[in-house]
Amino acid sequence: MDVLETSLMQKTAFALHATLKYKYLFAQQRGQPDNEKHGGAYAANLDDAAGYPSRCANKMKTDNSAIAAEIKQKSVIDMALTFTAMIRLFEKGSKPKISQKLHSEFQKLHKIRNVDEFHTFHRDFCKWFTKSVKTAQKERNNKIIKASGLALYGQAAKLLDVTLKVYVYYSGLPDKHTSDVLVPFLNTAIDNPILTHLKEAFPNEIIHAKTVEQIDHQTYKKLQRFIKLEIKKNFDNDIVPTQYDDIMWYRLNRAQ
Repeated sequence: MDVLETSLMQKTAFALHATLKYKYLFAQQRGQPDNEKHGGAYAANLDDAAGYPSRCANKMKTDNSAIAAEIKQKSVIDMALTFTAMIRLFEKGSKPKISQKLHSEFQKLHKIRNVDEFHTFHRDFCKWFTKSVKTAQKERNNKIIKASGLALYGQAAKLLDVTLKVYVYYSGLPDKHTSDVLVPFLNTAIDNPILTHLKEAFPNEIIHAKTVEQIDHQTYKKLQRFIKLEIKKNFDNDIVPTQYDDIMWYRLNRAQ
């Protein structure tokens, strides 16, 4: 609501207040037989009209707070998508679609109460992503070297995990209570350096994927299990997967 609308609303409220006050006094002066009934009604309306500007102001304040909260959420999602460094992998125009879907799905986060519900939430988003988002066509010397196709599970999972980390763990959204509940459930965002590290850390395990694009749902679950084993072995279970993510990203990228 802009300044002009606010001013008009206030003027209307005060005009209504003055009109009702005139009618109330006029009824009293004429001593109408039904003065008590109508005068009481006028008085009630007068009180109601007198409080109208303050109620409008309170509503405006509530509406503005809600608008600000929504913009904050959308801005954090936008920053998180940039932080993933993955948008360039998808066809032109994908970012608004992905951002809108994330914002819509994140409105459900406060309903998640246990890790199984979180896994369902995670799986459903990745399923939508791999059916709705396409990769960008790759060209070299005006020749197509890789055609556009549907996004892969590993890409969907990494994008969601990074965005959730920024939204829930870094920003404490959608609220502190929900963030506290969700942080232990969040997964490590697996990129190529972490994938390589895990394959070296568990040499006896069969992991065929060499890049994030080659990670399917079952491989993703296996890698997250390895991460929990690493947290137990190397970090005494003192950190959660999102913190492991930060520590290992720093270590592995510094080593390059």
